[in-house]
Amino acid sequence: MPPKNPLDGLKITGDKGQWNDWSNYVLIALTRSDESFDKLDASISTLRNALYAELATDKEKARDAVSALKAEHDAALAEIKLQIAMLKIKAGVWGALAGLIPALTTIAIALLLQHAGNGG
Repeated sequence: MPPKNPLDGLKITGDKGQWNDWSNYVLIALTRSDESFDKLDASISTLRNALYAELATDKEKARDAVSALKAEHDAALAEIKLQIAMLKIKAGVWGALAGLIPALTTIAIALLLQHAGNGG
């Protein structure tokens, strides 16, 4: 339904009407505009508040996601550090064994030569 025309029922006299009559029209139009602006301002405020609330929620969700990713990263990093430490130990053991073989061979040869030199 279209808004009520503020000129309905207004009696304008003369060619251009009396200022008194026109002032009523202007006052009605200004009042209507003011009410429309108030409604518009309230709508904007409501939308702004809803947007801020949604942004705050999204910010919290993002913060939670980043925290979860950091926890996963820290756990993976700890696992990698543990595996590196285990590999270092294994490398040390294999290195010791690899060094032990020539040492034992040398000792065995020396004992054989000593035994053979004694007339064995």
